[in-house]
Amino acid sequence: GDPVRLNQILINLISNAVKFTHAGRIQVVCSAEKRRKNGCTVKIEVLDTGVGVPSDKLGTIFESFSQADASVTRKYGGSGLGLTIVKQLVELQDGTIEVRSEEHKGSSFVVRVPYHYGESHHLKKTAVPKSTPSIDARTLRDVKILLVEDNDINRLYAKSILIKWQCTVDIAENGLVAIEKIKNNAYHVVLMDVQMPVMDGYEATRAIRLMDAPMRSVPIVALTANATKPDIEKCLAAGMNDYLPKPFTPDDLYGKIIRDLKIKTRKNGGVKKDLSPVKPAFDLGYLRSVSDNNEEFLREMIGTFVETIPPVLDEMAGCLSEHNWYKLSRLAHQIKPSFGLMGMDDLRKTVFFIEENADQKTNLTAMKKVASTFIEDCRSVIVALKNELPAV
Repeated sequence: GDPVRLNQILINLISNAVKFTHAGRIQVVCSAEKRRKNGCTVKIEVLDTGVGVPSDKLGTIFESFSQADASVTRKYGGSGLGLTIVKQLVELQDGTIEVRSEEHKGSSFVVRVPYHYGESHHLKKTAVPKSTPSIDARTLRDVKILLVEDNDINRLYAKSILIKWQCTVDIAENGLVAIEKIKNNAYHVVLMDVQMPVMDGYEATRAIRLMDAPMRSVPIVALTANATKPDIEKCLAAGMNDYLPKPFTPDDLYGKIIRDLKIKTRKNGGVKKDLSPVKPAFDLGYLRSVSDNNEEFLREMIGTFVETIPPVLDEMAGCLSEHNWYKLSRLAHQIKPSFGLMGMDDLRKTVFFIEENADQKTNLTAMKKVASTFIEDCRSVIVALKNELPAV
């Protein structure tokens, strides 16, 4: 079978039970049915004594964005996608899911998935080692991380990994608590769940980007079970730096913090204490690769960039003064591909944020601050690129 899919099914069903059960018990019962020569059907039942589901809602409980009552979302949070995802994952494995529930008495979710019998030599090949050689926990010692997650199980899972790496971990159950913690503490990374009660991850991120420096520049990674292209674009448009799909492994989390966010560490394993934002840089690796390190091509690309981008930046500054959001969005769209080619990932994400919000006329206060900083950072990078020209 597929352990990742099964893990996500269990996380979603148990989390759902925990969320809606205030007294009584939650049970997970597993058994084998329809035994065959080469396999059997595994039955997993998650039972709770929670609030239950009204009978008229049972037929739509697995539909996207369907919850028993609109007040449920306000009180308990969540996107209404948890059970939809479970149903999709079950059906992808040729399984079935059914629900039995009585309001104010509890619910029972029954999953049946056909599995083939495994063999011992397969277990040896797929067993997870006790320690992952690719992870050097010393590189994360004393890294200060804010984990913003409303789900008890997901929070415990992520926190356990981070503490094992000797990170300093603060917890926030929703975006509003996260904002208060960031006002009073300096963090190297914020791991931000997207769907939460009180204030979700998108709104919290937009608020953080309105803060004074260096708080507004803290790297924010979205934790989301919905890693489709529109969802990722929505995260970037809100001002998040990157995303990490759920469920994630320790390797995934380590790679995101060390490789993608490039948290700087000392040789002895501790992080540098300077938490001030790093100025955007460029990386000509892609251009060198596609041109076979052709120096003439590199000079031409850099020369074109430093010649064509400054006039666009001047126009963007004018748009900010005139509140011409449509033109600002078009200009951002025009120059966006250039930042990818020049290896300016941070600036590329920022210009995407400007384009989306200027086009939709959303988050304008935050967008104006971000756009002003973006223009200044671009001008700094252009000076650095000009200095690079003789060395190319």
